[in-house]
Amino acid sequence: MDILLGLGVLSASTLLFAAGFAAHRRPVPARWTRLPGLSMLFCVTLTMMAPVGLGFLVKAALTPQTFTAGTVMWFLPVAALAAAAVVFTPVLIRSVRKAGTPPVVPASQPLAVEPGLAA
Repeated sequence: MDILLGLGVLSASTLLFAAGFAAHRRPVPARWTRLPGLSMLFCVTLTMMAPVGLGFLVKAALTPQTFTAGTVMWFLPVAALAAAAVVFTPVLIRSVRKAGTPPVVPASQPLAVEPGLAA
């Protein structure tokens, strides 16, 4: 079961990273990315998820386990999540990198950083 938990958590964190990267780097960033609290909460969540997933994978590698009916039941959703991470992560990141334009922030929405610090 630990290997499924590790794979599921790592797949979810990869998808969330790609979605957050796309939201922050598109030509007109999402409004929540300019709010320091929400942006920081998103980053901290990803920072916590990835080591937890890796920890589950290491525990599964070091501890012998048997698969039960309950474990097999979770195989399909985790496999679907992993497949979605493999397919959609490059798509989300490539779409933002292909644009290649610096972010444009509308004057009606404030920046999360001071204008002198923005690159």
